[in-house]
Amino acid sequence: MSFSKFIIDLKNAVDHHHANFIEGIISPAIELEYDNPSGNNYQSFMNKYDIRDSLNEFWASAKKI
Repeated sequence: MSFSKFIIDLKNAVDHHHANFIEGIISPAIELEYDNPSGNNYQSFMNKYDIRDSLNEFWASAKKI
């Protein structure tokens, strides 16, 4: 997949709150917190952001990117 296609797909997923797409691209080694290395993983992301909830702050933040 080209980077430009990925960006288009990502924007579409964010616009339509496609949680499955987001879950599929999250790295297992995602880093969320500089001062809490044990919280830097996929499960910590999922605990922090309930992306199945279309009103979750993740969607508003992701749309700004």
